[in-house]
Amino acid sequence: MAPWLGLFFESCLLLTMDFWLKKKVPLKSVFWDIGLVSVTYPIAYLSKEDGLWLLAVLIFTVSACLIRIGVEIAEYLRNNRILNDGFSSLLKRNGVLILLLALPFCVSFAANETVRCINEKAFGVRLINSRTEGELAHFASLVYEIDSSKRDSIYWAPNDALFSAIEASPTLKNEPELLKRIYKGSFFDLSKEQIHGDFIPWVILSALADSKTWESGEKTQAFFGQVNDEIEEAFRQGKLKKQEGRFFLTKQAGSRSVEEIFNLWPYMVNTLRGSILLDSYKVTMKPSIDSNSGTFKKAQNTAHEDLFAPANQANQEQLWNNRKIANGIAELIFWIYRIMNPLLLLIGFISWVNLLLNQFRQISGEPKIIYLLSSVFCMIGIWIAYVFVVSWFSEFIFIEDGLDDWARSILTFYTAGGITLQYLTEVFSVLLVFEFFKKLKSTRPLNP
Repeated sequence: MAPWLGLFFESCLLLTMDFWLKKKVPLKSVFWDIGLVSVTYPIAYLSKEDGLWLLAVLIFTVSACLIRIGVEIAEYLRNNRILNDGFSSLLKRNGVLILLLALPFCVSFAANETVRCINEKAFGVRLINSRTEGELAHFASLVYEIDSSKRDSIYWAPNDALFSAIEASPTLKNEPELLKRIYKGSFFDLSKEQIHGDFIPWVILSALADSKTWESGEKTQAFFGQVNDEIEEAFRQGKLKKQEGRFFLTKQAGSRSVEEIFNLWPYMVNTLRGSILLDSYKVTMKPSIDSNSGTFKKAQNTAHEDLFAPANQANQEQLWNNRKIANGIAELIFWIYRIMNPLLLLIGFISWVNLLLNQFRQISGEPKIIYLLSSVFCMIGIWIAYVFVVSWFSEFIFIEDGLDDWARSILTFYTAGGITLQYLTEVFSVLLVFEFFKKLKSTRPLNP
């Protein structure tokens, strides 16, 4: 995920450079950069279920380019009272640019629809992700809305809210085996504990499989469509009451009170610390799958071959030796970045504040420095906003004594976009320092 996210951000930066650092926007360069955005955005968006925030980044990028087009037209009108062929040519050129800027949205729409069509053909559901989209996801969001005195930032779907939803749905109540697996399943025993965070879709999916209720994605979609209609009718009739005094970031992210929102800062600090010091990453020699697991053996039986290659002892020893070398190199790289990240961020922060507070007049006529300064500011803003969202969503995985290996792996997955933004911020901060010192050197008076 991280490489595609990096390419997407870099292509957005290249595109904005074309519009803001060139006196005349170069059509050829824009064509290639918008092509790169159009390829990287759908892949980055589809690689992870929280891709919606990338849409916000894309809209921000395109808006910045459209502002530049507007500025160019406004400048022409201010300097030319009579509209001539030059204005017509300007409109045609900018019309082409606007069409090019629409390309990423068109390609993304086509990519999403292609995935939906493939899933509809293969699984009977026209969805990209059946956990965060469709009727099952809608069921989870309805449970999150049901009034409960036990709801907090850890328990998004407390037992009383879930039981109220079940009680309001005759369709769901008519599936005793499914309910049995929901109450006591692979993840939680609801007689002793409550469902944490966003685990309710996983609880339902595993219960559908364990109870043999699952037949197809299409039938599950239809089943929960009927359940949701019954729950919504219970809301309309007043049998179910909606929670008040809590705020949703998205329908799938659970709700928080004002106090719980302000209490996010320790988790934001912890998440930022993990991104900077990389302490959520663990270099391991363990294989990615247990060769003795039932799933692995079933896969081997299906394939009719030994999947744990290489099979012979000598080659396996060589494989482990190679892993030791590779892991040693990886650990060294991690330590280099653990030292380098704080230093680069500190340099970037000091230079950014210094330029902003003390040297702004000196750089007012330097478009490259202003662009770098604005880019650093925007990336830091997006990074902090991203960490805020991740912290909102992932507080439930933190434990009192810190993070266990499972929680660390989840945070590593969630923070991939933030770490990518962090490194781009570091690179642009260093470039900003170089450009500023180059400016100071060029303006320094010569000795008599």
